[in-house]
Amino acid sequence: MTPPIPLENIMFLDIETVPQHANFDNLQDAERALWEHKAQWLVKAEQTAADIYERAGIYAEFGRIVCISLGYIVQEGGQLYIKLKSLEQDNEREMLQEFSDIVTQFYKAKNGKNAGALINIGGGLLSLDKPLRLVFPQRSLCILQVVRA
Repeated sequence: MTPPIPLENIMFLDIETVPQHANFDNLQDAERALWEHKAQWLVKAEQTAADIYERAGIYAEFGRIVCISLGYIVQEGGQLYIKLKSLEQDNEREMLQEFSDIVTQFYKAKNGKNAGALINIGGGLLSLDKPLRLVFPQRSLCILQVVRA
């Protein structure tokens, strides 16, 4: 049986996304066609692709990351504390690189022993697998999904 991962070796995260454009009318023709194709599986009776565009942010191909919040637990003087950090900027690529640097630093600080578990506190991280694989191409991460009740 695999030994449990110590709390101090787990990084908790929440990634917030929004649609790439403010509203459906701002989509270019090619983007509109792709969203309409995707939306045909998502719409309910009497809805159009435009009606549900606000949900586009949860799909990696139509959304963009606007904030990544992460935290980890440290033990100091016999007490447990949580350290939190939120990353937010307009340049998604730079934000993902900063996120990658933080995770790499965290992993190295643990000497790679029983580290590497990321626990997602939001919902939808699994749909972001492709962008995360671009940021962490050589690393296999254990991503555990925890959805708020």
